[in-house]
Amino acid sequence: RTRDHCPAPPSVWRMRHPGADANSRLRLGCQTHLDEILDQPALRDDHVGRFRERIEGARDEFEKHIFLWCVENYVPFHQLAPDDVHVAYYEFFCERPKFAFDRLFKYLKRGYNRDVFAQLYHPTVLSREESAIVTGSNLVGAWRTWVTTAQIERAIEILARFGLGHI
Repeated sequence: RTRDHCPAPPSVWRMRHPGADANSRLRLGCQTHLDEILDQPALRDDHVGRFRERIEGARDEFEKHIFLWCVENYVPFHQLAPDDVHVAYYEFFCERPKFAFDRLFKYLKRGYNRDVFAQLYHPTVLSREESAIVTGSNLVGAWRTWVTTAQIERAIEILARFGLGHI
């Protein structure tokens, strides 16, 4: 196998809760471009074609962003073996930073400077004034104030259809 002779550099997949991700993209005015995704023959034929009707039937922009999150995560999870990638959960970096950094750098087989913890809860120049880090609200759960219970329930249904409900 090529991997045995020329090992690939370690890969890290950053993952954020789908509801938080969808809410953030929606609030930023990001477009999903799901039509362009569905128009890519290889992607459609190999991975997401069976979800096409459901994706096209998205009821609102929040659902479209949930579908986008599903596609963006479904494809790599079905192409990569568990040992091919380290999944770095955004929420772990917020709530359990030492655990998250230790886990990441153990995977990378490298050390890191512990000074990073002093910078974790400081806004960057790109932080929006309503972001949780600026307002001091919960970094992991603040998105729930912008999303209805019905939207959360629908997101759970969509994730389950993709087999991503466990995430």
